[in-house]
Amino acid sequence: MKHYEWHLLNKKPYLILALVSATLPLAFSFFFRLLGVDAPTALGPFPLTLSISIPAAITLFIATIYVSWMVSHGVVYDYLPDKRNFLFSLPGGRTKVFRTKLHLHSALGAGAVSIGFWVSESIYCAVSGISLLTPLLYAVVLAISVFSMAIISACVGVLFGSTRATVLNGIIWACLVPNTLANSGPVWVSLIAGSGMALLCLAVAATLATIARRRIRTIDCF
Repeated sequence: MKHYEWHLLNKKPYLILALVSATLPLAFSFFFRLLGVDAPTALGPFPLTLSISIPAAITLFIATIYVSWMVSHGVVYDYLPDKRNFLFSLPGGRTKVFRTKLHLHSALGAGAVSIGFWVSESIYCAVSGISLLTPLLYAVVLAISVFSMAIISACVGVLFGSTRATVLNGIIWACLVPNTLANSGPVWVSLIAGSGMALLCLAVAATLATIARRRIRTIDCF
């Protein structure tokens, strides 16, 4: 990535996202612990699902909407045909900048959420005597989900030519995926269901990204 491309990105929102992801799950986990819902089960180191999976679902819900909002302004807004950006003046400029910024936004969003959540829940698991493998697995699911849904949201915005479509799409996914994590029973069932949904998001993201790139290349020809 070139110097000017890196400075196109406002990194402050991702620091905020990481901070929220590092504090919110911990607060909710201890709240559920006070309610007595994290007693050990026959699954060994895995606790009941509420003390970890619901904080994961809440974090993913907020992160999905927040990252969708960020890509709507940081990626889609610069793409829209009625906007003019000096980086788009050369043939192929739209395609290059769109791909660069989209991948960067998606990766930073996924990284901020997963690292923040992993740090937060690792503290909770260490205090509660729960295996540290549990928050790590959830962090992986969150990373794949946020990365995929950021790409999906941006591509929807590009295809429909609207930043509102981007955010609306993010809200829809934020209602579907976290619900899978929070309502799938014990932790191992929740992880399997969440992983399946994350991989589905990744497949949808790959499909929409291919379609969006073709549309951008068409515009680049003019």
